[in-house]
Amino acid sequence: MASSRFLALLAITAVAAGCGGSSGGGGGGGPGPDTTPPSAPNLGRITVGAPLPGTTSQIAGSNGAVEGLSTVKVVNVDATQRNGGQSIEASTAAAGAGTFSLSIAAQLGDQLSLTATDEAGNESVASSTTAGPVPQPFNGGVGTVELKTALGGTVAVNLPFPTGAERYTVIPEPQNPGGGLFSIQVTGSKGVSTRRLAGAARPELDPVPEARIRQLERAEIFPRLREATPQMYRRRGLALAQAAERMFLVSNTLGGDPGDPDNFDEINAILRFQGDNVLLYVDDRTPPADLTEAMIQQIGNRFDDNIFPTNVAAFGGVSDVDSDGRVIFLLSPTVNALNTQEIVDQGLFIGGFFFGLDLLPAALFPTSNEAEIFYGPIPDPDMDWSPAVFPINGFADAISGTAAHELEHMISANQHILIRLGQAEDVWLDEGLAHYAETLNNFNLQNRLRSALFLEVPSAAILVGTNAPDDDSLERRGGAWLLIMYLVDRFGPGIVGDLVQTNFISIPNVEQAANTSFQFLLHQFYAALVLDGQGISNDPNFNFSNLNLRNEYALAAPGFDPPLGPYLDVLLKVLTTNGATMTEVIRGTGAAYYDVGANESGTFPILVSGQQSSELQVTIIKTQ
Repeated sequence: MASSRFLALLAITAVAAGCGGSSGGGGGGGPGPDTTPPSAPNLGRITVGAPLPGTTSQIAGSNGAVEGLSTVKVVNVDATQRNGGQSIEASTAAAGAGTFSLSIAAQLGDQLSLTATDEAGNESVASSTTAGPVPQPFNGGVGTVELKTALGGTVAVNLPFPTGAERYTVIPEPQNPGGGLFSIQVTGSKGVSTRRLAGAARPELDPVPEARIRQLERAEIFPRLREATPQMYRRRGLALAQAAERMFLVSNTLGGDPGDPDNFDEINAILRFQGDNVLLYVDDRTPPADLTEAMIQQIGNRFDDNIFPTNVAAFGGVSDVDSDGRVIFLLSPTVNALNTQEIVDQGLFIGGFFFGLDLLPAALFPTSNEAEIFYGPIPDPDMDWSPAVFPINGFADAISGTAAHELEHMISANQHILIRLGQAEDVWLDEGLAHYAETLNNFNLQNRLRSALFLEVPSAAILVGTNAPDDDSLERRGGAWLLIMYLVDRFGPGIVGDLVQTNFISIPNVEQAANTSFQFLLHQFYAALVLDGQGISNDPNFNFSNLNLRNEYALAAPGFDPPLGPYLDVLLKVLTTNGATMTEVIRGTGAAYYDVGANESGTFPILVSGQQSSELQVTIIKTQ
């Protein structure tokens, strides 16, 4: 008896044999007509251009967008309705690979229906899309601020111009915090005029020299700090810690191997001031005439009585790895010598620094001084130690501002790492807080100058960015300081303590302290830069009570060579475009500003677009 498998094979063979044709009359027995419709057009392989500034939408399909050799038809559903039901459509033949290209009359946001019909006349199911994004409405009077989020990197808004005299500020804001550059296009419809807010391009500034120290701390120093235990530190005793004369290791490079003794000068320093909170040591190579006893007392008393208690009250307590109950301020010409000719030629200078290396036990890093120390230069009016001039006159004020700044860094390391065993704060936020420490202690000149660099071209600055040295620029520090000032305005001065005394860092830290998303906060911040002091909005979310931004900028801008351009880069000479596209390159978390009006009354769309990776959002303000 045959097996069931064998019978099945016989059955298959018989069926196959029967398919070979018939010896009788009748037709040829070939395949029947093709009645299978093609697949619907694949929208994932089709790009639909926005009909701005013109009145047609360009539609293109890449390989596999439709069935090869089919006829592609696009119907503009909305235009057909506007045309009394008479179809507005366009069609074309696809290539063998399923590629095609055509254009169709359209307005921004019109609904489009796409079908493919094969050579046998079978029509696919329709795929539906739009001619560019559907415009979002804008509602409200002068002073109204609205946030528009971009889907797929593009946002369109209908702007009403009832009289034709209205004006709007449009602010594209790529939110990607990675420090990248994003090309953003702003396109107006016919009838819209756009005043471009970009003046002559300013060369990108060089990174701040001490940024290499900040990078070393986060890459090599602070991760080791979490390993430190009290038993690892040398037992020097209180008397030795406060010795009248001590040896210190002072970094003579920026960014060099912190474990290499050649990257440090071994210097002898004299204790010149002993206060309740500070020990002020001065390198014994310092000429007595350049740093008098009166100057020493002024610096020491100011730190002991004002700066230290102010910073501790605002940010939190300082560590005490050497058990002496004080921090050390060391003034040394080694710091002066860090200012090379290259640094000076860039218009920069190193006015002092904190190095987290000194919080480590020498058992982990032999070059550590095992103490809370920050370093400053000595007066050097004749440039004996470097090409940078540190004049005697005003030195006490300058070095006190540095002390306020560096003390915040020291507190931050203690609060984030030693107390909570977390990570160091990201550089952008840590520097913003350190510059706010200068403001707290009434040293505000440098903050005014840095913020002016940011306010001149906010599209060029990485407000957040990364911890890489190249991202740590003067304009970014100015923007971060402005953001901290804005947070204090909005949420009160206690927010800076919340930002330091926490395990959170960077954007999540700000979101936790402000109890809102960072994207929404930046939307409000960039709107406030426009609206502050203009009298068209009483909303406290869009005003600074602690700064007159335009006045600060007016005071700072002439101090640069050449002087800075207009505030937020608004040109006094208007570049008018009717339906043209203008492109701006904006750094992630930066912003650009456009002033938009109309040549006639009506409602006109404006389109803002960029790469999807830019995480674009757009703030719109009615200003007139």
